[in-house]
Amino acid sequence: MRDVTGLSPVSSTVSDSSDGTDSNYQCDACSAAFDTEDELRKHLHEQGLVD
Repeated sequence: MRDVTGLSPVSSTVSDSSDGTDSNYQCDACSAAFDTEDELRKHLHEQGLVD
């Protein structure tokens, strides 16, 4: 058996570059992807999703 402990599901809030996309940040609500945290924060603010 292969040891798979420590692996997180693909649907994590912030994805990394190893998931096949060029973007590093993803919006949970609409799955939009962004290269920087600033772009994600701007998107969340525009969508009214910021706490």
